[in-house]
Amino acid sequence: MRAATTNVATVIGGVGESIQAIDAAANAIAQSVKEQAAATDEIAKRITDVSHATSGISIKMTAVNDASAGLEKITVDLKSAAVKLAADAVSLQQETAALDNSSGSTQAERRKAA
Repeated sequence: MRAATTNVATVIGGVGESIQAIDAAANAIAQSVKEQAAATDEIAKRITDVSHATSGISIKMTAVNDASAGLEKITVDLKSAAVKLAADAVSLQQETAALDNSSGSTQAERRKAA
């Protein structure tokens, strides 16, 4: 009977050790899950930050694109105005030359008189 009691005590001791090992493993798993959750939260935060930054960049790129389109229109308008101004200058030169030719003697006479 003593041997049986010793055997039962040994088995119960082994069960207790097994329970402690399972408890230690469960604690280790719980700690790992907690660390994994923290890492997942950090990854999610960084993804959100990148998403916000990307949205900001997209908004700025749209503004740059709009400004570029506006600049292109201004450039086209400026070129058109320059072409018109050049044509007006040529026309004015021609009119001035025509006036000089038609009143050339009158101007020469005026110069002599002065």
